[in-house]
Amino acid sequence: MRIKSVKIEMRKKYCNAVGEPQIIKYKPIATITYKEKDRPKKQVFLDNRMVEKGYFKCWTVCEYFFVGTTNDFYLVYNEEGVRTGTILIERAGKLIQTNEESIIFLKDNEAYVIDSNGFSFAGIKLTNKEVRLLTE
Repeated sequence: MRIKSVKIEMRKKYCNAVGEPQIIKYKPIATITYKEKDRPKKQVFLDNRMVEKGYFKCWTVCEYFFVGTTNDFYLVYNEEGVRTGTILIERAGKLIQTNEESIIFLKDNEAYVIDSNGFSFAGIKLTNKEVRLLTE
């Protein structure tokens, strides 16, 4: 199944104990649209957890998976909306390219290819010129 688009909605939930002030949290819900015409849209709660409204900073959609960026992590979800990997931003670096089945991160002078499960399967040492070309 190939992903055409992913729309994220942060559904508001109220959490509080009796006599305590109300705390507002959000449940992220993904509406996934597929490229296959016979495949209906799918709506799924991500991770079944509540988060702060600004928890996710941005989303990156590839053909077979999508990635949510938080302050500290890249969270990798498959085409069904199930989390398949967690990548520490400090370790992986900056996301610089997306492909159908992988994403490429740049950390210092090394590029890492991460698959749709969040596993690194290649690390390539780059020259300063190559790094400059990738980041300009």
